[in-house]
Amino acid sequence: MAAVDDWMDKLAIQERIHRYSDAANRASWDEVEDCYAPDSYWECLAPNELRYEGPAAIREGVMSFIATADNFIQTVHNTVIDLQGDGRATARSTLQEIVRSDGKFDVLIWGISYDELVKGADGVWRFAGRQFRGVYLDMSTMGGSATMTRDRLD
Repeated sequence: MAAVDDWMDKLAIQERIHRYSDAANRASWDEVEDCYAPDSYWECLAPNELRYEGPAAIREGVMSFIATADNFIQTVHNTVIDLQGDGRATARSTLQEIVRSDGKFDVLIWGISYDELVKGADGVWRFAGRQFRGVYLDMSTMGGSATMTRDRLD
């Protein structure tokens, strides 16, 4: 039975990671904030050095970078999850982001997210901490254009 419980926890953690990216892609800021535990943090080590603490501050920090983008698409690849016991886990995921505002900026970035997760009293896994380490950045002008605004991605 323990093996089944472990797989259920890993599936729930993977779902949390995917739900975060989905919420950010759709600019669903309440959902982004709900992904974080009360004393959580989010930080970026490269290309910028940033750190936000607490779900509301994380929400505002993330919004300050991508809320006005015409396009923001984050995709998650290769998630590896390690259960630590006592409702704690770590995960690593490769992320790709495309951020674009026509005529203002273009960003393509690849990196790895190092996550710490906790299982709350409600049985829901949330981020206790996320650290993004960018490994590739391209800010050259992209071709193409936005074909749908983010507010239509419900």
